[in-house]
Amino acid sequence: AGVFGYLVKPFRESDLLPAIRTARARFEELSVLREEVETLQDALAARKSIERAKGILMKKEGLSEEDAFARLRKASQLSGRPLKVVAEALIATFDA
Repeated sequence: AGVFGYLVKPFRESDLLPAIRTARARFEELSVLREEVETLQDALAARKSIERAKGILMKKEGLSEEDAFARLRKASQLSGRPLKVVAEALIATFDA
């Protein structure tokens, strides 16, 4: 997991609890940041898939970027599936 604090010897017993609290707080901050990074990575991957699917629709169907996105969004709403899933299905269909 890593080091989140340290005590220099000799240390007093009264130093121990604040050091533990500080280390725990740093660990919790790091955990939150890791979750945020994962969320952002997922969002970026979704955006890449959506952009790629829009490009396919623009090329294959001659649609504008706005119309391609509208078509993806409508397919997502009608199917009840997330936009990313619809985009990935379209990509898989045309990449097959």
